[in-house]
Amino acid sequence: RRALEMKLSIEYVRPIAVIATSEQLDCDQPDTFHEAAIDLVEEGICFLVADLTGFDKIDSELIGNLVQTYTTLAKAGGQLAIVIPAVLRQRHGIQLVLSEPLFLTTHSRDEAIQMLLLEMLKDPVERRVQQLAKKASRRASFLLKVAYILILVSVLTLLASWLG
Repeated sequence: RRALEMKLSIEYVRPIAVIATSEQLDCDQPDTFHEAAIDLVEEGICFLVADLTGFDKIDSELIGNLVQTYTTLAKAGGQLAIVIPAVLRQRHGIQLVLSEPLFLTTHSRDEAIQMLLLEMLKDPVERRVQQLAKKASRRASFLLKVAYILILVSVLTLLASWLG
């Protein structure tokens, strides 16, 4: 895959993979971490550390990439931990954007690995219940939006019949 052709460093701390790059993502390579995550999930690795230590800025492309990466890993029953150096945290106020419950964030690679190992030790039933609860919440939100749209259509239809 194209992502693995970049200057990505993938370190395996079984059953976790750590991905790092010193290159800033650009418009031609917006989904580098995500593509690497797809490859790793195909290899059976679904717990991943994205090490942003080599980055000098965090932009919307990178955040979108990390969200896609998280989604891919979560669907496979995994988790994403992100290493964000203090310089980036201070410069961008990034802990507010990349924070729980979606991302596990830390300032060191070792701590990120420890966080993922703890996640893996959680009772598989508890993890599955959490995943199902998130899914149910998203579905409920969607159904609520559909209900609002149906009510709006009904009101507009009723108004049209009264006026017409």
